Amino acid sequence: MADPTPQEVSVAVQALRTDARTWGETADELAAARDAAIPLGLQKFHFSFVGDKAGLTEVYAGIQEKIIQLLGEGSTQLEALSAALTGAANDYERSDNDAYRRAHHVY
Repeated sequence: MADPTPQEVSVAVQALRTDARTWGETADELAAARDAAIPLGLQKFHFSFVGDKAGLTEVYAGIQEKIIQLLGEGSTQLEALSAALTGAANDYERSDNDAYRRAHHVY
């Protein structure tokens, strides 16, 4: 297999950066959804006396807490993925530049 051309490396690095931006934006959206979900708590009177006595208030609070947790974890993981892709793009670009300088004795 032949070495990639400079154009192929450039396209691959740009694709990594584009993917990193996409995952970073998605992480931001999940964080915004988490932040919007935090104040959405319902109280006993929202479920009626019977609903509260049946446990709906606690069930709702548990579901809300779990959703907030999952949105936060998802945001954290996608931000890490974005950072990893950006790091990979930087490493590929640096490695390609170093190889070019070595091949052409440019320092």
